[in-house]
Amino acid sequence: MNAILKSSVGSISATSVLAFLSVILLVQDIGAQEFKQFNVNYKLAGKNMSNTIYIPRVNRGTQANVRGVMQNVGGPLKDFAHRNQVALIARLDQGRGFSKELLAAAAEASGRPEVEFAGAIVQGISKGGRAAADWADANQKRAIAVFKPDVLLLDFFMPPFNGAQVLAKVIQATEQGSISRPKQIIGISSEAQANALLEQGGADNSVIKFDLHTLSIWN
Repeated sequence: MNAILKSSVGSISATSVLAFLSVILLVQDIGAQEFKQFNVNYKLAGKNMSNTIYIPRVNRGTQANVRGVMQNVGGPLKDFAHRNQVALIARLDQGRGFSKELLAAAAEASGRPEVEFAGAIVQGISKGGRAAADWADANQKRAIAVFKPDVLLLDFFMPPFNGAQVLAKVIQATEQGSISRPKQIIGISSEAQANALLEQGGADNSVIKFDLHTLSIWN
């Protein structure tokens, strides 16, 4: 593999060419995983706090909606974050999760309002993760208003509310004009009776959770 390549500038070894190409590919890979950094200052329980949020950038700076937030980590999870438009935050500040104060300040600092209502992606089950889920449950209407999803998948048993209660709030907000109704609202409980209640409440369709992959929305 140490053959010599002839060019107008002289002889170049194939090893050198491969090394050069490797550098080019590495630079392209770094560019493909570019994150824009913003410093975040806020108050939590009366204390001054600081943090950093990293927003994924794709297609040479083009921005897409942030779909979630997670702690800044390296390796495969960082690749996952970039591919799926998940923002990275340097440090957890509430148990093993993010406080709503941090998310609100991060949204303002980055100029990305959807960050305030982004779902927290946590590694493992924790008190912080439960708190993040509870907070997200309490803000569904605002989250839907920001993200404007095409499809809303509703489970039934998801404390502190159930799917029928969430659905009623979504329909009410739609009728009031404060949000746009998702094109499809689908019940995905593991119990047929619960799915029937969701359809009675206004869901367009329902499916047993374990058959979710059979829906035509994936086609």
